Amino acid sequence: MAVLLLSAVIGLFASGAISFSSHPKGTQVFVSQSGAGNGSGEGGCGDAHSLSWLRQEGNWGSGSGKVGPGVTVDLCGTFTEPVETRGGGSSGRPVTIRFMSGAKIAMGGSGCPGSGCINVANKSEYLVIDGGSDGVIENTNRGTKKEKSGAGTTGVMANGCKHCAIENLEIANLYVAEKGDTVGNTEIRGVVVRPEGSTPEDITISNDVFHDMGWAVNIEASENTSNIHVENDTFYHLTHGFTPGASFSGGNVGPIVFAHNHFYGNINWEDGEADTNHVDGVHCFAGNEDQPHYNGLYIYDNYITTEGHNVTGPIFMEGSNGHTPCADKTSKIWIFNNVLTGTSCCGLAGDFAGEPHIFDNTLIGNSKSEEACEVFNSDAAVKLVVQNVRFKNNVVSTCRTLLDAEKQLIASGGMGYNLLANSGGGGEALACKSPAKYYSTSEYSAWRTCMENGEEHTIVTGEAKVDLREEVGELGRPETGSEAIGHGTNLTSMCSETPEEALCENIAGEARPNSGSWNIGAY
Repeated sequence: MAVLLLSAVIGLFASGAISFSSHPKGTQVFVSQSGAGNGSGEGGCGDAHSLSWLRQEGNWGSGSGKVGPGVTVDLCGTFTEPVETRGGGSSGRPVTIRFMSGAKIAMGGSGCPGSGCINVANKSEYLVIDGGSDGVIENTNRGTKKEKSGAGTTGVMANGCKHCAIENLEIANLYVAEKGDTVGNTEIRGVVVRPEGSTPEDITISNDVFHDMGWAVNIEASENTSNIHVENDTFYHLTHGFTPGASFSGGNVGPIVFAHNHFYGNINWEDGEADTNHVDGVHCFAGNEDQPHYNGLYIYDNYITTEGHNVTGPIFMEGSNGHTPCADKTSKIWIFNNVLTGTSCCGLAGDFAGEPHIFDNTLIGNSKSEEACEVFNSDAAVKLVVQNVRFKNNVVSTCRTLLDAEKQLIASGGMGYNLLANSGGGGEALACKSPAKYYSTSEYSAWRTCMENGEEHTIVTGEAKVDLREEVGELGRPETGSEAIGHGTNLTSMCSETPEEALCENIAGEARPNSGSWNIGAY
């Protein structure tokens, strides 16, 4: 049934993320904090309506002079109060809230309220928030050296939104933390979408920059949430990039896509043993004991680097604790073409729920004397929510334990064609559990026998020979002479199961061959 559901939705995202950038240009309405000139809202910022005018429900809807389908509201100058919407547009004619050059929402004191510096009316449809060339939402007085508070603050709240986009916007400085700060940040959030009053669906969050906050993009699904795209965004100086979640069992969620993003630089939230906030590039979870069903959750073409000792991992799909699992064990979860580096507690691509398809990633740990690069395990005391793990064409390097796997979780023939390199050299490089057995890299053949699931064609070597420079577009690329070049298996037959057949290209957008061997790793 899960396969049938996946096939049924492929057509929904064949064209990729939802885009409103080419919507027809309609009427422009100009708005500033206090208004300007004759206050007509026409002609430019010099005659702008006031923010209080925009807040009046009677000024929204169809008809001359109102904010309705096809109308663009141009924000002028600096706003020190929240911008609130009262309606939306229609198919092909969204309402657009656009930041003019130099426009910003900048709030002092405790900053943006929990309801958002932009508060989109519940159940809105066909609405775009466009940051233009340099639009900014920021708090001006929240942080370690300023107002040191963990009180709720949100950049944009858009509960129950359908056919909505947030693009080209910088959400910044909601809380500027410094290393050692112990302020809890779960309520310091960039974008929040919840199923209040309606099903969130057809939402795109793209080409945005999120920095200096806690949790950046928080989307909670309802039973039929579909077409969520978080793409081409930058995340830094925060603890959570994307947090998909749910509070039900069953349903039919997806596709959910997190692609072409860059997450890095979280060390400013490091507080050591206090462990106030944990760090994840992507963190998927559900309500207590809930097990939602995803017909497609796709994480690909991302660069995610995590730092410090308070990290869960670049990707963390909850499941092994059995209490807040990301998904049920029949959910299709795809993690491919990512470069995942740094520290983790539970693996760099930690997927403990659903049926993981983990292909063509480059996983580089922080130290060959610490941690495990990849972990596939379960909690025997609770109901399993993970099965049929597939792990192929991955570079795995620079951890004490390269692979820590429970053999009963691996699909038959599901593991192989990986490149394992630069372990600590001791007896814990490879783990085959149930019962627990550990092997050095020189004992790879014995480990393979222990796994019992056809693990084959994996290369074990001293060095992976991949580029460790931090520049996006270079990090993780194999160097001349790397065993990653030309030693992967061809996965072309699976490409049609991924958005825009993205599996058939590498992280740099270069086509992989239709026949013959692929490279191992994200390139």
